[in-house]
Amino acid sequence: MRKVIFLIIPVAVVLGMSLTTERGTLERYHADEPDELLFSSNPPTAKTGAPGEGTCTDCHSGNTFPADGTINFNFSDPNDEYLPGTTYTIDLGIATGAKNGFQMTILDASDNMAGSFTAGANSSTASASGRDYIRQSSSTGITNWSFQWTAPSSNVGNLTVYYTFNKSNANGNTSADSIFIGQKTISVSTPTGITQIEKLRNDYKVYFNDQQRMINVAFRSPERSRVMAKVFDISGRTVYTEDYGVLSGSQNKQISADNIDHSGVYLITLFVDNYVLNEKIFIP
Repeated sequence: MRKVIFLIIPVAVVLGMSLTTERGTLERYHADEPDELLFSSNPPTAKTGAPGEGTCTDCHSGNTFPADGTINFNFSDPNDEYLPGTTYTIDLGIATGAKNGFQMTILDASDNMAGSFTAGANSSTASASGRDYIRQSSSTGITNWSFQWTAPSSNVGNLTVYYTFNKSNANGNTSADSIFIGQKTISVSTPTGITQIEKLRNDYKVYFNDQQRMINVAFRSPERSRVMAKVFDISGRTVYTEDYGVLSGSQNKQISADNIDHSGVYLITLFVDNYVLNEKIFIP
């Protein structure tokens, strides 16, 4: 009888160790395990859907969806462009969800890491196999994350953002979650110089609305720029000035003709950082 008992005990111990090890692995890597909330954070790397990587479905089962239309991705440049060495804010989120998680990386056309992340609230960074990642460090009740990305110090061409987002059903296991997979392109900004000024000139439109007695000034700034408008009469005298501050993207400003004393030809000058744009109009 002792021999039989002696044989059973090691088997039971081994089985117990196996189950403990397996459960510990699950708790370590899944965002919806209830027992160890520490592992609701910092999922394993290489789950962004980038070339050579898996996604959240490596660990979670459920339905897979495209991120567009459900996951809110926002890059702080209005044209989704980067200037080398410039830092941008990225916002990623979903409207609802009791427990959510994400992971992201940004690669160049050769699938090499581009730029670097700086974590924000409830997020953390990690590196593996030459790539950098940002991911959730908290998941319960978190629907949105905001963090920073600094572009490469030189022009490396257009970049691709790869990300996955797990909307967990918080059912205590890894089944029946909703996995969203997304990609975004970040283009390199148009170099400064003649091509930039031509682009500004093409987008600069001025016209007078006689019924409203308003001068309409339409323009588009491809990056955050200090903008100021001035109105000059035919003698070169400044008759109106307005500082619009720092602007980005398409703009439509109005200048009341009540600020102008007499009818005649006027020069509407727009200063966009170091660029100067001019347009003549007649005010009756």
